Amino acid sequence: MSNRALEEYWIHIAALIVILIIAAAVIFISTPNYLVKRPSDPVLKQDGSKWRIACYEAGDYREYVETLKYLAIELDEEGWIYGLDEDQLDSFSSTSEIWNYLGTEVKSSYLEFPAELFWSSAWNYSLREKNREDALSKMNSGQVDLLISLGTIAGKDVITDDNPVPVIIMASIDPVKAGLIRSVDDSGHDNVHTVIDSNQYRRQIEIFHDSTGFKTIGIGYDNSSPESISYSNIDLLREISKERDFEIIEYGTIDDNPDLTLSEESVIAAYTYLAPEVDAVYITQQNGVNPESVKRFLQPLKEYNVTTLSMDPYLVERGVLFSVVSGEPRFYAPVYVESIGMILNGAKPRSLEMKHSFPFRIMVNLDTAEDIGFEVPKGLLISADIVYCSPDTGGEVCV
Repeated sequence: MSNRALEEYWIHIAALIVILIIAAAVIFISTPNYLVKRPSDPVLKQDGSKWRIACYEAGDYREYVETLKYLAIELDEEGWIYGLDEDQLDSFSSTSEIWNYLGTEVKSSYLEFPAELFWSSAWNYSLREKNREDALSKMNSGQVDLLISLGTIAGKDVITDDNPVPVIIMASIDPVKAGLIRSVDDSGHDNVHTVIDSNQYRRQIEIFHDSTGFKTIGIGYDNSSPESISYSNIDLLREISKERDFEIIEYGTIDDNPDLTLSEESVIAAYTYLAPEVDAVYITQQNGVNPESVKRFLQPLKEYNVTTLSMDPYLVERGVLFSVVSGEPRFYAPVYVESIGMILNGAKPRSLEMKHSFPFRIMVNLDTAEDIGFEVPKGLLISADIVYCSPDTGGEVCV
């Protein structure tokens, strides 16, 4: 090999080494180790004391209650707590009741659930400001070892860059759009973790459209804040509408308000307005949508034979036509508890995998289909996991 050829050879080798070093550096800097797997078995703190767990919510909501219930059940199954009575747990209708039960009656050799480390603001802004200040103060003073954040607004309150306490966001519909985390791949905060099935709502809307073929869909939601907007999935609905060429009609509601009656009346007004204007409605999560208001806001929709899709599956039993759900708290709980275990065993919250895919269930209400004159496609009926109907309809698959 000539001297010139040898020189060029080593130049190429040197260039290749530089490229590999730069590539490795980029990967190291920009890609956290999401596949970190630490032990998740029950463990005490290094000083032999128990972990002090905290819980923060902006106000009571049905999904928060279910989330905390299934979390408690899974903690019991994994040995973090013991003496849990599931029948008693099912009797509770608020997160505060569950927290009190965990702190006073359930036993644990590893965890504490202090009463002073639970905050609920009843959707009251002034109380929320006070609770946020108290929560951050206790977190910064070392009184909290791990905090459970229930909902999007709660996450907004407790996530700060200078707080070292691990925060696990639960029951947030779209933590990326709400600005809680950077992306589905990176929380953007060393102390923040959540669990996401990023396809669950797209799957829900697409199956509904495939099954009903609607041309116009209505949605009532509160557009007064990024948090409220994130509850509605309106951005996703707009994206799918462009792909599938259907029209969206929107109507403003009132949410995150301490006056529940005001929220309920706004939802009823929304669906009363939308009923004659659309052939389908997407019923999203908000305080005004609840078991007490469902009969009233469904009435105008049924009168105009509007097909209905519910973000929450429990509404199908109460008269909504259809739901596809994979984000149920009972599916999330094992993953959350494993994450809690790994964090308490030393893993950084940001290093844990957030993206998960959960099994989904299709739910249909045949009574509602009959009331509005909608013929449920046979394929959908066969694939449905739960079909609701009254005994006199003769549908043997109904439960």
